Amino acid sequence: MSSSEKISVEQYKETQLQRLESGFVSCADLLTVNDYDDETDKEGFYVIPSAGDGVIGRYRSLKDMENDTPNIIVRKSVYDKLCNADRILKRKSGYKNCQIIVTYGYRSPEIQAKLYFDILAEKKENYPSLSDEELREIVHREIAFPDVAGHPTGGAVDVIIFDYKKGKFLDFGTEICQFDSKNIYYASDDITPEAKKNRRILRSVMCEQGFAPYDGEWWHFCYGDKEWAFYSNRRELRKKGDRKDIKTEKKVLYRQKEFSEISEIIYNDKFKTHVTDNRLRIRLAVQKDGRLTEKTLSILKRSGIEVMQDKRGFLAKTDDFPLEVLFVRDDDISKLVDAGVADIGIVGENVYRENASNSIIKKYLGFGKCFLALAIPNKPDSDIKVLQDLNGKRIATSYRRLTEEFLKEKDIKDVTIIDIAGSVEVAPLIDYADAIVDIVSTGGSLRQNNLKVLASILNSQSILIANRKSERDIEKKNIIDQLIQRISSYLTAKQFKRVNMIVPKASLLQVVEIINKREKIENMDDSVEDNIIDVEHNTIIDMKLPVITPIYGHEEEWCSLQTVMKLSEIWEKMEELKRLNVANILFFDIEGIIN
Repeated sequence: MSSSEKISVEQYKETQLQRLESGFVSCADLLTVNDYDDETDKEGFYVIPSAGDGVIGRYRSLKDMENDTPNIIVRKSVYDKLCNADRILKRKSGYKNCQIIVTYGYRSPEIQAKLYFDILAEKKENYPSLSDEELREIVHREIAFPDVAGHPTGGAVDVIIFDYKKGKFLDFGTEICQFDSKNIYYASDDITPEAKKNRRILRSVMCEQGFAPYDGEWWHFCYGDKEWAFYSNRRELRKKGDRKDIKTEKKVLYRQKEFSEISEIIYNDKFKTHVTDNRLRIRLAVQKDGRLTEKTLSILKRSGIEVMQDKRGFLAKTDDFPLEVLFVRDDDISKLVDAGVADIGIVGENVYRENASNSIIKKYLGFGKCFLALAIPNKPDSDIKVLQDLNGKRIATSYRRLTEEFLKEKDIKDVTIIDIAGSVEVAPLIDYADAIVDIVSTGGSLRQNNLKVLASILNSQSILIANRKSERDIEKKNIIDQLIQRISSYLTAKQFKRVNMIVPKASLLQVVEIINKREKIENMDDSVEDNIIDVEHNTIIDMKLPVITPIYGHEEEWCSLQTVMKLSEIWEKMEELKRLNVANILFFDIEGIIN
């Protein structure tokens, strides 16, 4: 080739890209696909979990469906295939600690059309000389033509790979939806070898599960939609060496669905994480039986973690989260966490403090509330009236450390502490001690034994604690933080109700003023739990602002108001609202709140 015939690197790249583009599935191709399977179209939608070490769903570049469905949803078969692809990925060399993250799934046809026509208007302005068909194909490269789009069927997904041990996404050469670069084309040669490898691995695990790739976007895969049907048939014809016009034989499995048409969305497993016994698990120590056990297991269940407790054993595994549960004596929990036998534990703060545990308090849980009390006989002739009268007396308790610290703080030095386990309240009755220090919940046991509280030593509740070494382990800490997020979501939501009411427009401002009157933080208790709740309260203020919408047919007179309130607030403000002719006040449980 002479020097005058040589082409530049840029010209070469452009030629290569044009060659790639000629092989992309086009809008015109997809318009030829019209054969549907009505039976498979009945398949329901499934919520992709938002946490865990298996396949998860998190909106990333596009978030236009977040208000309608905060979790990414897809057809049930698509979810199953994604889970299989994730398991295959983890078996690939170098991808053991990786997971598939779905950044987009179902999109409503309405949003699909809006996105498409917005870009079409922009392209028309930039390319006025192009025909409608040419413009349609250009826009289709970024946002599919509404009539053939896969996302509204629930069969198309945008996916990427995340390394949860390193805490970062793998290199794919470009970001998802980076349409200003033609390096988004799957076979682009202008990316690093590492990016090429990651693209190849992602495509292999997805295609092994029957997904069809789109060569114009390395992240886009589909199953059951028009693109999948066309791609599958073209591949079969090419295998046979048939170069005639493509005629589709494989039926489209899923039609497009309006969001209002989706009658079945499976939420009950939305936190589910696929765990196998050879995978890393954290171990949680809980009370074998007693006042905290039932509540702990209930919170885990409502957080999406089902624990099948074997009454004959002390160790249980969960199938839907990487967790083992160790059932032990309450007094042993903090000791086992300190020793690293358990990574985390749920225990009363009173036990944690008495054992001088070295573990980290990760979460105040708000149940199992009680207080450590110093109690004396409730007798008019008692010679113990104030704390200083304890000098020279005997105190029976199973909380020696906390009792000694309290007495030292109050400068009470001449006291004999008698160690006793169980039935502490009877000690003064049998003249075994002059006073006791014990846990009090309702005070019924004290009254039954004619005792009264002289001083409160410690306010206590259930806490979640973590081993310091486990906290430094990146993999374990990731699982611990996921567990705490689930528990926090449930505990925060339990405090509030979603409230809906019909409000006369004439009273709207007054109603909003009543709704917005909240308890002042300075009036709340000073306990650690309340401080934590204050933080959570502040983080969800936006959720508590009223949302006002007109009522069809009564726009001039009435409107609908939605907000989030504490149950106590609802009843406190009920009469004020009724005086303003507010009607149909409904309130509902909130399943979870994630901040």
